[in-house]
Amino acid sequence: MGALALAAATGCGSGGGGSGSGNTVAGVGSCLRGAGYGVTVVPTSQIANDGPENRGPGQTGELLVGRQGVKPSVGADNADAVVAFWKSASLAKGSPNAKAKGLGTHADAIGGVTVQPTAHLAQYAFKAAGTASGREAAFSAQLKKIESCVG
Repeated sequence: MGALALAAATGCGSGGGGSGSGNTVAGVGSCLRGAGYGVTVVPTSQIANDGPENRGPGQTGELLVGRQGVKPSVGADNADAVVAFWKSASLAKGSPNAKAKGLGTHADAIGGVTVQPTAHLAQYAFKAAGTASGREAAFSAQLKKIESCVG
């Protein structure tokens, strides 16, 4: 699991921009659904400054992403990734998750969007392969696929 933590902390496996559909909640959500992911839009009230899902100042939207079309539930910690939208690229880069280093807390900043793979995704990768390199490959493949919808 150490290789997965390293990949998440350093941004290894980060894609970005491939088939990007714009940095809007609707555009990225549509791309993710088209790629076979389940998507849950977090209500704006949950990401407001005092909301339980707020990830920092300037956040404007959030999607929870689940593999194989499974729609994650808000507050259930069952998402494979969290895609957060920000007022600007500088706010995304300066967000607490973009600065964090740990698996499940680090997010890659891509323009005005952050993509945070979760421990749930790492658990999937751990079960999907029997070797460290295989686990890292499974983790990175999912992260790249998700990030390809941002751009």
